[in-house]
Amino acid sequence: MEKIIFNKDIVKITKDNFICYYKLLKIYLDVAVIDNFDDYIVIDANISSSDYNACILVNDNISFDKDFYENAIKRFDDKNQAMALWSWVDIGKKINDIKMEFSYDCDIMCQFPKSFVIENKEIDGFKIKKFNSLKELFEFDKEVLKFFISPYKSNFLSNFIENLNFKEDKNFKEAIFIGFLNNTPIAKGTLMFSDDAIGVYDIFTLKEFQGMGLGTALFNFMLKDIKNDKRLCVLEATNQGKNIYKRANFKETNKKIYSYKNYFRG
Repeated sequence: MEKIIFNKDIVKITKDNFICYYKLLKIYLDVAVIDNFDDYIVIDANISSSDYNACILVNDNISFDKDFYENAIKRFDDKNQAMALWSWVDIGKKINDIKMEFSYDCDIMCQFPKSFVIENKEIDGFKIKKFNSLKELFEFDKEVLKFFISPYKSNFLSNFIENLNFKEDKNFKEAIFIGFLNNTPIAKGTLMFSDDAIGVYDIFTLKEFQGMGLGTALFNFMLKDIKNDKRLCVLEATNQGKNIYKRANFKETNKKIYSYKNYFRG
């Protein structure tokens, strides 16, 4: 398959969008803390969740140094909280030296909206609704908001909801998509808008409804929403979802992102 060679500009706009997506958390949670360092960014949601606590490496030329990585995750280690470490290079088994585990890796894929190949397939009983903010989703239905934040109702959910606020920041723009099957929320996805890119995140379908084409329908609905945009659309593709993205004409690149998590800490 044709690959897009990641030049420095594409690398930068992809990283900027990914970081923007995580930093959005600070808009919604007053208790969240974001610290910027030269080589990494720490996003601390003050809850024990590897979905929201993160350390993102900024550079992709960092060789493994145990002290460096221990400093990067120290905040969460001290609080014994779960978190994810995102790296643009494969740290390999050395990650075990700081008591973390490899979770998964994703291929970075991208395409301009004008080149999307969008499938138009309707599924009986499946409806998709777009929300322009978390506040709009909250005002629509608090239970649907809970589904978006944590579909399987993790232990941190009540604490997260209690600390939510709905401030606005013009520097951060997202769109939330919820898929309903017979009026029950079962799928979700997010678009994150930055200066030069649109990022596709959180494409998810409840396990018991997978294999029915619902996630594909949701993804194509999201693409239709941005088909007239001029910015590059980027996403992180696992092997499970890659074929769906290829059908939409997304191209693989020569770049990956790697996720490592400390599952044993909460």
